[in-house]
Amino acid sequence: MDIKLDTKEIKFKYRVNGVLIVNDKLLVVQIMDNGFFCLPGGHVMLGENSKIAIKREMNEEVGVVIKDSFLFLINETMFTRKDGIKVQELSFFYKIELNNLDNLDLSDHIKYENDEGVVKKLDFRWIPLNNLKNINFKPNIIVDKLINKDFLLEHFIDE
Repeated sequence: MDIKLDTKEIKFKYRVNGVLIVNDKLLVVQIMDNGFFCLPGGHVMLGENSKIAIKREMNEEVGVVIKDSFLFLINETMFTRKDGIKVQELSFFYKIELNNLDNLDLSDHIKYENDEGVVKKLDFRWIPLNNLKNINFKPNIIVDKLINKDFLLEHFIDE
């Protein structure tokens, strides 16, 4: 069971996000044609920690086995979706290291994922780091950190 709470006024999400860089290109995903790209990842499940969750999510979404992951960012944010629903999100961002690149799809591709009974379209793209400012990427607050490959631990509160 994913760790998330929904009320009439606000939704809460506890998420993990993976930073995978190959040849100075960052793997990003657009979910259900929502109009913006983000990092692959997903909800932490009840009873698991964020380090286990990022390994599970990257395996489910990207099909990779993580050698190691390093926490470099904690982001707390509040935003309002297009449909007017307010969201509070706690996200842990991990720099990902793989054992090898043998199973990694280095092409732009679309994948369909069954997420708790809901089929979701995932549009994966490899974006050159120096082009990251030219796409609609969220959370925008971490773009410079990614471009500069700054993986020193930070805590952002984005209101």
